[in-house]
Amino acid sequence: WAEFSAAVKRGAAAGRLAGTVTSKQERKTRTGNKMGVIAFSDTSGQYEAVLFSEGLAQYRDLLEAGRSVVITVAAEDRPEGVNLRINSVQSLEDEASRIQKALRIFVRNASPINTLAGQLT
Repeated sequence: WAEFSAAVKRGAAAGRLAGTVTSKQERKTRTGNKMGVIAFSDTSGQYEAVLFSEGLAQYRDLLEAGRSVVITVAAEDRPEGVNLRINSVQSLEDEASRIQKALRIFVRNASPINTLAGQLT
């Protein structure tokens, strides 16, 4: 969160954040639609994001307290702080399984390859 909020202050307008849901409040907008105010925590701090009716219906189950998720957000730097609007939510487990599970090692010459191979098996 800390790195992302600093990037927003430098002009970034969107990003992806991983965090654990700490609370969810559902409210009604002026027009009567539902919206959610979701609080998250990560190793660098706590933050909140809003989610409007369609997204709230779609992602409600993922946004329970204690769930770890990856959110895609639109961000805006305002005088009162960084405002976040959630565009999508994915469970951290699903996101981790999609990431390539590989390690690429570059060496200057071939001499350490057998030692490296022994360490990796």
